[in-house]
Amino acid sequence: VSASDEAGCKNEDHRKVIMYRYLPVTDPSSNGYDAMFGHGTHVAGSVAGSASPSVSTSAEYAYASEYDGAAPNAKLTFDDISSDGEQLDGIPGDLNQGLFPASYWAGARTHSNSWGDDRPR
Repeated sequence: VSASDEAGCKNEDHRKVIMYRYLPVTDPSSNGYDAMFGHGTHVAGSVAGSASPSVSTSAEYAYASEYDGAAPNAKLTFDDISSDGEQLDGIPGDLNQGLFPASYWAGARTHSNSWGDDRPR
């Protein structure tokens, strides 16, 4: 199976997230853990967040852009790897075969392994 077959949806016309994959095996009917609890989403904003030029006024845009991420012009591919926050059940056994090729196929050349869950440390 090629990376493009595994990648699913890729849309380079989106402003920020050009590909989203949901990898967990325990609950494939779920909408994805990160969408609710947001560790990966938070890190993605720190890395590539950017104020939308569609905010109401130029003053609002100027204020919002003060909080842009480190690479505000970057686009992202996103792999959601936890179905419930209790375990990172979507991490493939071989990252070089099961995780990295799809993002590389979509154009990514930098990978952030910002994996988290809700267990206290």
